[in-house]
Amino acid sequence: PAPAWQPAPPSPSWSGQGGENIGQGAAPDAAPPKGGGPGKLVVLGLVGLALLCGLASTVAGGVYFWQSKQATEAGTEAATEAANGGAEVPAPSAEPSPSAEPAELAAATDTGATQGKGKAKAKAKAKAEAKAAKAEAKAAKAEARAKEKEREKAAPEPKPERKPEPKPEPKPKPAPAPKPAPAPAPAASSAGFPAAVKFTVTGSADAAKVTCGDGQVATFTGTRRFEFTEVTSCRIDTDEGRAAITVRQGGAVNCTASAAGLACKGP
Repeated sequence: PAPAWQPAPPSPSWSGQGGENIGQGAAPDAAPPKGGGPGKLVVLGLVGLALLCGLASTVAGGVYFWQSKQATEAGTEAATEAANGGAEVPAPSAEPSPSAEPAELAAATDTGATQGKGKAKAKAKAKAEAKAAKAEAKAAKAEARAKEKEREKAAPEPKPERKPEPKPEPKPKPAPAPKPAPAPAPAASSAGFPAAVKFTVTGSADAAKVTCGDGQVATFTGTRRFEFTEVTSCRIDTDEGRAAITVRQGGAVNCTASAAGLACKGP
């Protein structure tokens, strides 16, 4: 048969001075054991834990900064590749992971703020440079216009082209005035004028024509009488020939027409 249950004997206690076991029950003035007891161990444990936490935070911060540096370098390389190849550069994320420690969160916040400020400064700088470049271009353009105007003012005005004056056409020389014909010598006056002259044409001629210098003209057969006021030349024409005679006085002019021609005799 199993033995009946019996209560456990009381644990021995230490005496105040000699550390002897005085039996059941603890002495009211019992002293703690040597070495400081469990309180000192707790303090040491807390100090060690604090040091360990600080070391862990330091290591975590270093790891975070190293990762941030790697991300920045990766972003720079991506930007270079985008500039060369035309791809967009992914901006490095400044948001920390949810599992980051408080120190990492603070560092991430500072890094994000720094990067934001850097971007703002870079943007403002680029805008200022663009504005300055635009102002310089405008000033250069204005200066070029001013120089061009000065050059136009300084350049001498082109002289108008002088058209050659047409040479005057030579005037035709006036034709020399015809010399007046010498006046006919006055016919020798004769006491026999005015005079009557009778023209007679005989022979084979049917008709005769008498033309005198004073304007008398007549065609006749046989005999014809003419009046003259001065010495006058006359021409007699027939079918057989022609003859001339000068009337110097009154009388008769006889003409004979034949196959050999016309022969006339005057006064």
